[in-house]
Amino acid sequence: MPCTFSSTSVYFISLLLLGAIITPPTVHTQEDTPHYFLDAHNSARAKVGVGPMTWNETLATYASTRVADCTCEYSGGPYGENLIANSRNGSSSISGTYIMNIWVAEKANYDSRSNACVAGRSCRNYTQVVWQNSRSLGCAKVQCSSGGYFFSCNYDPPGNLIGQRPFEINESDPTPEPSPAQPPNVDFVPEDRRKAIGLVAGLIAGASALILLGLVSVWFVLRWKRKQKETTNPVFDVSFGNEFENGTGPRKFSYGELATATNNFCEEAKLGEGGFGGVYKGFLKDLNTFVAVKRIVDHAKGSQTTALAGTIGYMAPECLTASKASKESDVFSFGIVLLEIACGRRSIEQRCDESQVSLAPWVWESYGNKRLVDVVDKKLGTNFDIKKIECLMIVGLWCAHPARNLRPSIRQAIQGLNFELPLPNLPIKMPVPNYDVPSSSSSTPPAPTAMSGEPSLSLTL
Repeated sequence: MPCTFSSTSVYFISLLLLGAIITPPTVHTQEDTPHYFLDAHNSARAKVGVGPMTWNETLATYASTRVADCTCEYSGGPYGENLIANSRNGSSSISGTYIMNIWVAEKANYDSRSNACVAGRSCRNYTQVVWQNSRSLGCAKVQCSSGGYFFSCNYDPPGNLIGQRPFEINESDPTPEPSPAQPPNVDFVPEDRRKAIGLVAGLIAGASALILLGLVSVWFVLRWKRKQKETTNPVFDVSFGNEFENGTGPRKFSYGELATATNNFCEEAKLGEGGFGGVYKGFLKDLNTFVAVKRIVDHAKGSQTTALAGTIGYMAPECLTASKASKESDVFSFGIVLLEIACGRRSIEQRCDESQVSLAPWVWESYGNKRLVDVVDKKLGTNFDIKKIECLMIVGLWCAHPARNLRPSIRQAIQGLNFELPLPNLPIKMPVPNYDVPSSSSSTPPAPTAMSGEPSLSLTL
C-alpha cells in the first residue's frame, strides 16, 4: 500500500530490500546506542551550521513501537520520521553506522540553491537529519515480529515541511555549488519515481556482477582457445612459467591481432592512460568478446618507464626494485581491480582521509576488524549478498598480499571466487611489504625479442 502524506509536512521513508544472509541473532552493538545516533546526527548538522539535537526517550520509545508491523509506511504521528526496514531474516550485521552513512550520503542529492532533490534521487532522509528546527531525537533498532529488522529515528519538531528550507545558506558565498536542473518546488518523491530509484540501484548492482562475470568468462574462453598457436610476432612472455602451455594463464596474441582488434590503437578506442602506456578497448572476432589491451612495450628496446606515473596503486611492492613484471605482480594488479569493484573507488584516492588514501590497506584494516561490509560501495545500498561480496574482497586481499610468494595463482583466485576453494585465513594486520626480488642469475630463460621490427604486446583481460 503506498505511503500517504499530511497537509503540513512530508515524511520520506527509505525502504531497502536487504538480501537474505544467514547470520547470528540480533546483537545491539555500540553503533546502535543512543550516544552513537545522537553524535552522528549532530556531526552532520554541524557541517552545515545547524545546532545540535538532544536525546529524547519519549521519541525513542515511540520509534521502538513499530515492532508489530515494520512496513514502509510512516506512523502518521506528530513526529518526523526516517525509516529503513526489511522483511527478511539475517540483517543483524547491518548496524547504525551503515544506516547513518546511507542517510548522510544523500547530501550529494540535495541542491541547496533550488531547495530540491536531484531529479530521480532521494535526499529527504538527509534534510530531516539536518533540519534546523528539529531539536529532539529518538531512535530504535528492533526485530520485527515477522523476523525482519527495522530502524526508526523520530524528530521533534518534524522536518521536511513544504516550502521551508532545512537550513539557511550563505547567500554571499562567491562560489556556490552548481545547481542541476530541478523541479521548481519542493515536493515528495512520487511512487513511480521511488520505483525508478530502486531500478537504478538494481542496475548498478547488476552491472557490477556482470563485470566480474565477464572477467571470469573471458578467462575461461581464453583457456578453451589455448591450443591456437601463434606463428608470427609472438607476444613477450613476462616470466609466466609454463602457465601459457597449461592454459592456466593469459593467452598470447600477435601485434597484428591486437592492432586489428583496437582499430590500430585509435584514439576513439582509448579508455585511459597509465604508467605502462594507454589502455584500449578491443574486440576479438574469433572469441566474439570485448577486451581491454594495456602495457604496450617495445621489448627490443626494453621498458622506458622512468617513473611510476599514476600506476602506483596497481604495482606490486617488488616492482619498486625490479624492472620487469611477473605472474605474481599481475596477480597483485588483479587483486586491486577486485577491491575496486567491491568498494566502488580507485586504488589511490588523494581526497580521502589519510587512513583511506590507499585502497588495499584500508580494506585490510576492515578485514582485521571483521567489518568488511563497512567498505562496500555505498551506491549498492544493501542490494548485495554479503557472503559473495566478502568473498570478492578476501580474494582481492589474497591476490594483493605484500609477499609475492603468498599470493595465489590466477587459477586459485578464480576457484576462490567460484567457492571451489576455501578462503584463506589472512593476517589480521596487513604484513609489511617484502621488496626482495629474484636475482639476475635465476634460471628463468630470457624473453624473446620482437620480430619484424614491430613491438610485442602483453594482453591483460
